[in-house]
Amino acid sequence: MLSVSMVVLFSCAFSGIAQVDITWNPNKESVFKLAKEQDQFILLLSGRSSCGITQRISDLFTTNYYQTMNGSNKMEGPLKSIIDSNYSTWFSNYSNADSRAEISVYTAEILKEAETLPLVFIINPDVPNKVVKSFWGIQTVEQLKGFLTINLFAGNRLRWYDDEKTVLRLAQEQEKSIFKLEGRDTSPNSHSVMKLLNEDPLKKLLDDNFILWYCEFDPNAHIYTLAGHNPIITAPFISILHHEAPDKILEAVWGNQDLATLETILKSYPVSNEIVASENRVTISGNVLQISNRINNEQVHIFTIAGQCIANVPKNSYSIKIDASRFPKGALIVYGSSGWSEKIIKH
Repeated sequence: MLSVSMVVLFSCAFSGIAQVDITWNPNKESVFKLAKEQDQFILLLSGRSSCGITQRISDLFTTNYYQTMNGSNKMEGPLKSIIDSNYSTWFSNYSNADSRAEISVYTAEILKEAETLPLVFIINPDVPNKVVKSFWGIQTVEQLKGFLTINLFAGNRLRWYDDEKTVLRLAQEQEKSIFKLEGRDTSPNSHSVMKLLNEDPLKKLLDDNFILWYCEFDPNAHIYTLAGHNPIITAPFISILHHEAPDKILEAVWGNQDLATLETILKSYPVSNEIVASENRVTISGNVLQISNRINNEQVHIFTIAGQCIANVPKNSYSIKIDASRFPKGALIVYGSSGWSEKIIKH
């Protein structure tokens, strides 16, 4: 009796189709490196280029849509745009013993039931020995669309909102800052950050002090200039917004983040507790701005009347002095993340 693995190896004949090279990257190290650099999941296709079903699945994902004979007439597969935007593609030749051994950590479970090639897997490069999703054999386009869909919120325990009006209303009613996360379902960095946010101490800080807003990440929505060049903005993009001026970003970070960085940011924006403006002393004399109050852990933001943020300074003591020599003359708004604001005039 043939074992399941031998059935997979010897099945999948497709008469009348010439052998066609599958142009996916066959090098595991290269695929993982690219996936990490581009913040993408990995799509692993294991089969044989002489296998008609394997070729058809490849055609749907890439090019030469069902025209598997060699020739100049190549049609783009219906899922190619999804693959290009979200996945690094890896092909493993199932006819090669070394290739089969290389992916054995992924195939051990699927070979208990698989009856034909190809074997297809989604892998998070940050968790390299675990399968996110898998299937074997033929699939329809709709089935494949579902397969390629990853849920960033799987296991989520936080209360997120995706409607801007709801977010702004709740933030104003509760006088809480807005924590906005722009992520991608197939971004390993987004998954890493989301995992940290759902665990204490970050979860408690978010529950107590913020209204949470989620949006799909759009790299074209963020244009920053630092030190004379444009940095690469990657998912997830995290920003803190004040409930009274949600169109002004108080603080922003992007890409993968560690626990310490996120905790420092969240602790800088607590909900105001019996803090009133009269308790804050904000004065400017010459080129020195001094702020004194009963708060020793907050962020101080300074805006022009036109709404331009000209300074963002951590306040880690009850009184601080800020160099105001580069501030423009005229009226300025000094805002503390704990909920107060003062208007000053620089002469």
